[in-house]
This record gives sequence, structure tokens and C-alpha cells, in this order.
Amino acid sequence: MNQTFTYLKTVIAALLFPALLFGQADGDYRSAATGNWGTLATWERYDGGSSSWLAAPSAPTSADGVITIRAGHTVTIAAAVTADQVVVDAGGTLNNNTVSANLTLNDGAGDDLTVNGTYLLRALNTLVGSGVAPSVLVNGTFDWFSGTLQVATSIANGGILNLDLAFDKNLQTTLTNNGTVNWTTITSSGSIAFNNGSFINNGTINELFGINAGFTLPAGTGSFVNNGIFNKTTVRTFFNNTVSFTNSASGTLKGIGTYNLNNFTVTNVGNIAPGNSPGLMTTSAYMVTTESPTIRIEILDGSGPGTGHDKLDFNTAATNVDVSGTSLIVTENTSSPLQAYTIIENTGGGVITGNFAAVTIPLGYSITYTPGVSTTVVVTKLAVTLPAVWGDFTAIARNNQVNLTWKTLQENNVSDFVVEYSTNGRDFSPLTTVAAAGNSSSVQQYQYTHNLPDVQRTNYYRIRQTDMDGKSAISAVRLVKFGKAGLVAVTALPNPVRDRLQLSVQADHIRVVLTDLSGRTIETRNLQPGNHELNMSQLAPGMYQLVVFQNDKLIETQKIMKQ
Repeated sequence: MNQTFTYLKTVIAALLFPALLFGQADGDYRSAATGNWGTLATWERYDGGSSSWLAAPSAPTSADGVITIRAGHTVTIAAAVTADQVVVDAGGTLNNNTVSANLTLNDGAGDDLTVNGTYLLRALNTLVGSGVAPSVLVNGTFDWFSGTLQVATSIANGGILNLDLAFDKNLQTTLTNNGTVNWTTITSSGSIAFNNGSFINNGTINELFGINAGFTLPAGTGSFVNNGIFNKTTVRTFFNNTVSFTNSASGTLKGIGTYNLNNFTVTNVGNIAPGNSPGLMTTSAYMVTTESPTIRIEILDGSGPGTGHDKLDFNTAATNVDVSGTSLIVTENTSSPLQAYTIIENTGGGVITGNFAAVTIPLGYSITYTPGVSTTVVVTKLAVTLPAVWGDFTAIARNNQVNLTWKTLQENNVSDFVVEYSTNGRDFSPLTTVAAAGNSSSVQQYQYTHNLPDVQRTNYYRIRQTDMDGKSAISAVRLVKFGKAGLVAVTALPNPVRDRLQLSVQADHIRVVLTDLSGRTIETRNLQPGNHELNMSQLAPGMYQLVVFQNDKLIETQKIMKQ
């Protein structure tokens, strides 16, 4: 009985007082048919006195109430219009596609344009803002094919922004994407020109270029912040020109082709993930050098880079790539064959410098690269699982003490590490034992301080790694040399050298210059405390000089014999 009575009240309210049920107010407009905005037959106006929709006495403006474009209707702006509280229902279309027909949103309550259907901005028109803070909310589809956006616009979760056709788009406001952006270029142009504009991506951008495109900065300032996914799907180039480009900790740059990003305009603490996967991505050295991103590589099979496994190439001309702030994560398909995989390469003419801040590789893999020498980073799937894959091992003297630090990139049933010491480089004895993590596929760091080195001689150190089954393996040897004048800043071994000259650097602000006996410079390196090497394998046999500077002051010259 109560349910029947409630239903009858609802029906009566809908018949007698429709405004109460559906929220219409006196002066609201809605589309009556498809047509031009300025055509009276396109509209109906709500009359509060009669509680009914009547033929519109004039086209709607910002002085009127809510303006609704209903499902199945397309309203075209054929001349300049000023409006407020415009709602495009799902299935409806607002067509801003006539030359010199700007739409001005005069800021009122709430979103000034809510798109649940489709809004098309084209014909070089401008979506103009007037008032305090006009805004656009897109729950449906915004087709921005050309023209200028001056009103703060948000693409909602589930909303779509289509950037299409061969025309530049001018951004003079804040554009925030929480949904999906499909960015298509055809045969020319299609870039986004910033003029005091900002683009914040919290959702997904799908690059679908037919020609190279990106961001330009003809005037003012511009910034792009990626908190979501920027997905390149073509081999075309995306560029940021001089627009500030930030890939945040939650952001991912993925896909194929080239990200050509400028120096001094890039901040990258997010993810770089070539492929979708797999895939081959090319980018600038500036995406890594002085930055702290995470590179994510997937290995599927042995068919090669770009098809069987992801690969990241750096193409900045004659520029080294410093990975010291970068984390590397490699994952695999367990059916991947036993072989080597080149996953990173500097193809621009420089080398790879620094040591990764962290490395995670699958158990059973090794990683190979030599900072300052290598142009590639290679991971190799081995027939057997190594008990430990070594990372850095350094010996640095401070205040007549030697601080030893070492890393493992992975551990498999490792028991402990024994620090061994020698003063002649042949006979080693244990100093201490350090417990190992045991089993790990991420970077583990260890350290030990030798309080009583021999300050009159050369001190040699190595690490003996012991497995839980009793087997052991030994690290490379590191040395710290003292002389009559105290600590030796740079020690070079072996001498004579055949291929690679190992440098133990024990002081800050060191620069070494390798020359021949005529004084011709062969190589110059700025070095921080730690272990480095010079590749002399391509040099002719004979005598060379290693000239050492500290703070640009000459401190010593060493003779080096190349065999």
C-alpha cells in the first residue's frame, strides 16, 4: 500500500511539476533539434510559470540558465557565442567547427562546460575564458583538432581527448588528463604549442604519429608533467623543444621510437620502459644523466633487440650517459634461451659512465658493463645459477683508515663474505667475516673499515665469498697505497699494461691526462674516489705518461709502459 502510494506521488510530480523532478529552472535551455546555435528552432526554453518547455524566444547566452545539448542532437556554433553552464549529454555533440566562431565561457557556478557526449574544437577557433576561473570537464569525448584552448580543462577518468589532424594546437591554460589522450598526426604538424600553458597527465597518452611531433614554445612558458603513462606506439620522434618536461615517480615513458628530450628541461625520477613489450626505444642521454629514473627491461625470447627483448638506445651526439642515479630492473620469460642480451647502448658516440644505483636481474643472469669504457650493458642468461653476481667493490682511505664497500647484484645460497688483506699482493689473511643476505635478486650493500692499514706501504684487499655448501669465489683486488709523503692520490696497475690500466683514486677532484712522450693528449678523465680503468688495448706498444691533477694543480706524473 505504501509502495503504491509513493509511486503515484512520483508520477503526479512528474506530470504536474517536472522541474522539481528533473531540476529544470526558469530560463534553462535545451536542444530541440540538430542545428546552428543561433537558430531559434534549435532550442527550447523552460518556462517556470507553466512548468513546460516552450519554443525559444532567442538563442541562449551566458545570461540564461543551464544550456543542455541532448542525445541525438548536434549543435553547431556558426558565429561567436558567449555561454555558461553548457552540458553536452551522452550522445549529443557541440560542434565548434566554423571559422571565426569562438566559444566564450563566462564563468558561473560549477563547470562552465560539461561534456558527457562530444565537443569538437576546430577551424582555428578559440575556447575563450571569461570571468574568474572558467572550467571544462570532459566525461565523454573532446575532439581537439585545431585552435586554441584558453579554459582550464580536465579529462575525467573514462574521458577521451583526441588530438587529430595536421594542425597545431595552442595551449594557453592548464590541461589535466585523468583519462585517455589519443594523439594522431598525419602528414604535417599536429604539435602542441605552449604559451604559458601546462599539461598534466595522470592517465594515458597514446602517441599515434604519422609524422614527428611534440611540444613547441613560441611564447611564454610551458610545462608538461607525466604522472601516468606516455605510450609511444610508432617509430616517429616525440620532442619537447624547450618545454619543461617532468616524468614523476609515478610516471612511465614506454613504447618504441624516439623520445628526443632537451638538456636542462628534463626532470626524470620515473620509469623508462621500452616496448609494450618487447620494443626498441631511443632517447636522449639527458633522460638519465643527473637524473634518477628506473629502467625496466623485459626479455621474452632470443630473437633479438626490439623483437625478443627490450632495448634502450641513447643517441645524444658525443655525450656520455651517467647511470649512477639510475635503477635497472630486468624481468624474463622463463623460456628465454641461454645467451647474452644487449639491453642498453650508447649509440651517440659516448660511453656509459657510473655504476647503477640499484640492479635487479633474474637469478641465473649476470650483468656486464665497464663504467667509462663500455658503450653497452649486457645481461647474460647462464646455464647455472651463480652463487653471487658482484657489483662495485671500492677501497677508499680516510684519516689513515680504509673503508671497504662492496655490492652484490644477486645472491643464491651465499653464506658470508671474508675480507682478506695483504701488503705484498700475494699472501692474504682474513680481517673479518660479514654475513651475507643469502638469497636475493636485488642489490645488497656491505661495508667494513680497516682501522690499522700499513701507512708506509701498499695495502691490498679482496673479498672471499663463501656459499652455504662451502664453495668459495674471490673478488677483484683493490689497493690503497701510502708513501713517504702520505696517501698516494692515484695508483695505476698493472705497469707494464697490456689492455686495461686500473686506477685506484684516493682523493677528491682528480683529473688524469694520458699522453704519449711527445705530450699529445690521448685521453682526459675527471675521476671521483674509487676504482676506474683506462682502455689502452688499441694503443701502440711503448711508453706513455699519466699526468695527475688535483683541483687543476699538477701533483704527479707516472710513466706507463704499454706492451
